[in-house]
Amino acid sequence: MDFGTICKNLERGDKYMNSEDVYKDVQFIWDNCTKYNSKGDYIIELMKRVKKGFMKNWLAAGLYSDVPDSGKYWISDSYQFGLGSLPFNV
Repeated sequence: MDFGTICKNLERGDKYMNSEDVYKDVQFIWDNCTKYNSKGDYIIELMKRVKKGFMKNWLAAGLYSDVPDSGKYWISDSYQFGLGSLPFNV
């Protein structure tokens, strides 16, 4: 999984039923980065910075999260990623 594939899936509108589905694929990216790279590798540090920024914006937008103390968040029908309206309703 990669962000390009996630974007294509969002644009097609046939994979994600809600923000939780998107979140799971993004989590898969983080998990794979950790799994297939060695601790201390630059890519791991880069992933941590990207993840931090992603999560900050994701939570600020009120989207689904399994982060402790953040509650369960869901995307509103009117939220946009800059790609146009998301292809799912909640």
